[in-house]
Formats: sequence, structure tokens, C-alpha cells
Amino acid sequence: MMNVKMVYLNGDVVPYEQASVPLLNTSFRYGAMVFEGIRAYWDDKTKALNLFRLDEHAVRLLESIKLMRFEAAYTQEQISQAVVDYLKVLAPTQDVHLRQMVFLDSDEFYYARGPLQMAVAAVPMGRRRGFEKGIHCNISSWRRISDQSVPPRIKCAGNYQNSRLAHIESIESGYDYPLILNDRGKVSEGAGSAVMLVRHGALVTPPVTADLLESITRQTLIELARDRLGLRVEEREVDRTELLLAEEVFLCGTAEEVVPVVSVDRVTIGDGRPGSVTCGLQEELLAAARGDSERYSEWRTRVPN
Repeated sequence: MMNVKMVYLNGDVVPYEQASVPLLNTSFRYGAMVFEGIRAYWDDKTKALNLFRLDEHAVRLLESIKLMRFEAAYTQEQISQAVVDYLKVLAPTQDVHLRQMVFLDSDEFYYARGPLQMAVAAVPMGRRRGFEKGIHCNISSWRRISDQSVPPRIKCAGNYQNSRLAHIESIESGYDYPLILNDRGKVSEGAGSAVMLVRHGALVTPPVTADLLESITRQTLIELARDRLGLRVEEREVDRTELLLAEEVFLCGTAEEVVPVVSVDRVTIGDGRPGSVTCGLQEELLAAARGDSERYSEWRTRVPN
């Protein structure tokens, strides 16, 4: 059984209690921390752990560092290797979700740019709530943050206050999860996940210019939909009412993987059950991530035993 009380901090794997951040740390005070959520899948047949799309997560983390104007302290290779080194010590034998964080080691004002620290922590994680039967969503009254103000393309801690407010509102209103429109009234994303739908037989998803995080899972599903399911894919603006008329709606992300949406604003989507495209993409994503075949081997990084 893996020890979740051990974390990676600046090159060492240390007990959780020792991985502390000072109270006046700039990142703690102002949310100036960028991060990635990464999944690693246990393959029981080969007794090996596969990190899914590790390189793509490292590239996105570097992009967040650049856009936050942090000093350039890490290479892509260092970011990826930190995750591998940590998992070699942890040696989990189950699916895990990792949070890789880069933050300011400073107590200066919010315009500080360095020095930086990097931490990685893991928790066991299987399928998320709603993976099999679906969830009920609402259209949030909150609007998505904009590239003109607080760019959602940056995966930083501060940006998630937008999602937090929308998610709290959704739960208090009797729903499971919010869908968020941008300031132009078009569908952007969920509170921490991308949104996709099936309309007239095509897989449809908002473009990366719709004020959303450039989701690695979203791009993965676009490729799987074309290559494995033979679907036409449309990346375009999506109206609110299209969600209600869609044959299928689902959320996707590293943590969520593929979660069906069975109603929006209490309007039933399709027949109220996860659709064939959604279920097909669930199967294809897990097969690619776990290594059930040789396909997409470039997406997997095996952790040495």
C-alpha cells in the first residue's frame, strides 16, 4: 500500500508534515501558484504504473510558469523526472492522481517572480462520482474569467476561485456540478473540466478561444473520437440552448476522465442515460491510459519498478 504521507519537495521525498510553507509566503497570500493534475494508472497484468500524457502536462506547466511571469527555473525534463522519481519512492499499486505544484519561495509582494519551489503529492483515485450513471448540471449565474482579465489558459490556484463560487452555487441549488458561460454568453467549460456534446451525430466542443483551460483530456478525446469512433469533430462556439438539445453531453478532464451529464437545468439530455459516444470514449480513454493495447504508447510513461 502506498504511503500518501510522503511528498516530493525540491528534489527530496519527505514526510508530509515536513513539507510546510510559511504563513506569509507570497503564493499562499495571493494564489500565485501554478499546478498540474496528472493521473497514473496501475496495469495489473504487467504490474506496472503508467503516467498518462506526462510530457504534455510538463509543457502546460511550463506555459503557466511563463504566463505568470515566474522566473525560468525548470526544464521540461526536470518537471517530468520529478514526478517519476516521486512515484518510484511511493511505489503505488493502484490508480493515483498527482498534484504537481510550482510556487514562489518568497514573502515579497504579489509581483515577486522567484525564487521557485516545486512539490508533488499523490492520492489514490479511481473513477469519479457519476462516471457510470451521470450527473445533473446547471448553467451557473457566474461568468467564466476572461483572457482579457485573469487568463483561464493559466492553470493557477487563483483562477479556481471562479470555479469554486460556481460550484458552491450549483450544490446549494440542488445540482451536482456547474457549466459556465463566458462573457459573450457562449459555453466555456465546467468548474474544472472541459465540456463536450454530441449534436447531429458530431462531437462538438468549444474552441480554445472560448476562455477555457487548454485541456489535455479534451485534445485526447478529439483524437480518439476521430481515430477510434470515426466521428466528425467540430471545435466551435456552443450556445447554451444547444446543451439542452444535444443527444449527449459529458465532462472531461484528468480527474474526471469522462463523466456523463444526464440533465442540464433539469432538462433531460437524450434519454437521461449515458450515451453510446460517451461510453465509447470512456472505454477508449481508459484503454489508452492503462496500456490495454500497444496503441498510443507514446502517451504513456512507465514508472520503473
